[in-house]
Amino acid sequence: DQRLNGKPLRSFQIRVRDISDRTGLLEAGCGSGKTLGAYLWASKQGHNKRVFFCYPTTATCSEGFSGYLQEPDFEALLKHSRAHVDYELLENMPDLSDELEEFSVRKLEALETWPFPVVVCTAHTVLGLLQNFRAGIYALPSLLKAVFVFDEIHSFSPLLFQHLLKFLEVFQETPVLLMTATLPPERKTALKKVCQRRGGLTEILGPPERENAPRYSLKCLDEEAIWPIIQTVLNNEGKVLWVVNTVSKAISLAKKCRVMGFPVQPYHSRYRYKDRLKRQRTVIDGFASGNPAMLAITTQVAEMSLDLSADLLISDYAPIPSLIQRLGRLNRFEDIPEKCREGIFLKPENAAPYAKKDDEEKFFQDIERWLEKVATGENISQQNLLAAFLEVAKEAAENSYEPVFAEWIDDPSRSLKNQRSIIEPGFTIEMILEEDLGKGELEELAIPMPFPKNPSWPKWKTKGRFVIAPLGTIEYDEFWGGTYGRTGPLEPWII
Repeated sequence: DQRLNGKPLRSFQIRVRDISDRTGLLEAGCGSGKTLGAYLWASKQGHNKRVFFCYPTTATCSEGFSGYLQEPDFEALLKHSRAHVDYELLENMPDLSDELEEFSVRKLEALETWPFPVVVCTAHTVLGLLQNFRAGIYALPSLLKAVFVFDEIHSFSPLLFQHLLKFLEVFQETPVLLMTATLPPERKTALKKVCQRRGGLTEILGPPERENAPRYSLKCLDEEAIWPIIQTVLNNEGKVLWVVNTVSKAISLAKKCRVMGFPVQPYHSRYRYKDRLKRQRTVIDGFASGNPAMLAITTQVAEMSLDLSADLLISDYAPIPSLIQRLGRLNRFEDIPEKCREGIFLKPENAAPYAKKDDEEKFFQDIERWLEKVATGENISQQNLLAAFLEVAKEAAENSYEPVFAEWIDDPSRSLKNQRSIIEPGFTIEMILEEDLGKGELEELAIPMPFPKNPSWPKWKTKGRFVIAPLGTIEYDEFWGGTYGRTGPLEPWII
């Protein structure tokens, strides 16, 4: 009722609530009200059961929790590696009672003893149980009596998506709702195949009046051509969101814009966790209606965790589902906008971090085929974006997905010796500045940094999973974030 604010339910939300099959797939554009539909579904399917809302990242997990469970009529638990920090630092969080604090750090082996009807967690938290013999066995009774919502499944890595397929295959009687804005055809094919053994897959689309409404005017330009456009929007107290693909580019571009006199706010992943939460809140609040002009320069962190609406979006080329997610932050809030807003795409120098050098040509070709259909300067809708994506994806599809092999389920005899991790190799490592030791909990001080080029870094001190960066190794500023070493004199606004 709080989220509706007196407005009636949308017809698609009612259809989601009333899904009778054990598996539902909701495909709807950003800002359409998917999450509210999911809570309606959970309230009906989850009567006298525990409900798990599973998000792809800790950031989306925390944002979903603080946004929808501020003052619930029931106790809900946020569960991920930094959840206890979020309870202290995020706004709109319910009070952390002694009982909540105890269970926020309790492992999933004790799931059956948790008294909370709603648990908000990362998808890894639940799907990782498929590869953990002890935790999986202990949690099994509770999982069998629960219902699950998995959000943003288009963003799941191939390995995580295979674990989702395995979960659907193993827990065939468990109600599951899947949500996405743009699902590649090969993933939908895999879902339909595994759901045949679950009684079928109910597919529901978002509100047609919203998704067919003209919303965007898209074009491709080079960087020099966009500066006057940015200036015009800012002069009219507008909000500009510029999304680039790497942290280093975000920092250097933000500094350039600062020198040019723009009201810039950087936001990316390379902050202390507590500072990242502040940066995120600064950007979201700054984009609120009535606030002064702002230029936010961000990375992929903007694709899912920022509930804001820009007057102008600028984006590097990225995978098409990512571009559609970024466009979900442009002209977002009105169901039928009074006017279309401009989105501009820039071709970056390389395809990092999405493709290796040898694969760059094909990576850019697929994106440009999509842009040829949508970036024409004409007024287009969310449905136009999706239709063009499906057309390109159908021609380019190469992947096929099967449920992953789960040790303790598929071959219990060897599961204790050959446990597999659902965590995939990454490009960053969590670091604590040596000068930060003793200034707070390690989780709130951790900075995700690229692996150092210094060959001696494996010998650096550690505390648990965190590497201690020696004094002077990382230059850090709460506004700009962290970089390795000094590349030149500090700008006067950093000091």
